[in-house]
Amino acid sequence: MKGLHFLRCAKKVGNLRYNIVLAVKPIPPKIPKLTDCCGNGCPNCVLDTYYIQQREYEKNYTKYKKYIKTINKLEKEDKNV
Repeated sequence: MKGLHFLRCAKKVGNLRYNIVLAVKPIPPKIPKLTDCCGNGCPNCVLDTYYIQQREYEKNYTKYKKYIKTINKLEKEDKNV
């Protein structure tokens, strides 16, 4: 999983067309069992892979929360206009 993913779609209501962009909430990686590791120091150990995926997930989740916070702020400002 690299970067935050977005879903783009368009919706037509009457004569108006709306472009909608939605952030896809990142899914955390599956936690491996300790017994999934053979203990032989493999270059692609399941535990190392998990920690790399977990760091990537945390970065993407932070971006996702920031995006949602921005959208909520814009919606609140829209309602006040």
